[in-house]
Amino acid sequence: MYLGQPVMNEIRNATLRLFLESYLDIAMAAILNFMAFFERPGEFGRFFSTPTDAMSSIFTIIIVIGVLVFPWYILYEARNNPEFNSRYEWMLEGLRKEPDYHSRYYFYFMLRRLYIAVILTVFSSYTVIQIVSFIALSLANLTYLVRHLPFVKLQDNAVEIINEVCTITSAIIALVLLDPAETSSERIFKGWVLIFIFGGNIAINLMIVASKMSSDLITSIKETIEQV
Repeated sequence: MYLGQPVMNEIRNATLRLFLESYLDIAMAAILNFMAFFERPGEFGRFFSTPTDAMSSIFTIIIVIGVLVFPWYILYEARNNPEFNSRYEWMLEGLRKEPDYHSRYYFYFMLRRLYIAVILTVFSSYTVIQIVSFIALSLANLTYLVRHLPFVKLQDNAVEIINEVCTITSAIIALVLLDPAETSSERIFKGWVLIFIFGGNIAINLMIVASKMSSDLITSIKETIEQV
């Protein structure tokens, strides 16, 4: 059945969007499955002992390769495909087009997600290293956001900056909670601070989304009335 070029483009874009939005979850699941290959050195063949195991193992390897290659594929397209902005318009929505490194925001976004997936899986036994790495990564992203403001709308930049500040603050508190010298009352107080930060962050995002939806609804109603 011939679907036509427009439909195929929509299917491709929808698949890429789904992969992008689920990138962290897919990366973590793929890396965890891949790490199982090395749990018992010398027994790699047991993962291909039955047709079902072989199929599962092959899919795991393919997904790991896809997770590692996908960000660099997007970067290659951004640098070498003159139709990148039009072909991947959905990915550039809300981003400034100039300078060109703003259009590569999602390349950095995916690399960050990949780095987080590696930290959470490969270094699962090293909590301090995980938190310190996470703080360093968030500080780098916050510096980029404040310095370059990659989004067209100031509101979108503000939301990303607020989210990043809340993330860094929460990570620092979590690192402090690892101190064995902390008293139970201090831990409870900092736990409530964490809850307050999470709740405030969610509330701010919900208010911004509600404001945007209300504005769009009012604009749509006005346009409908004018047409009538």
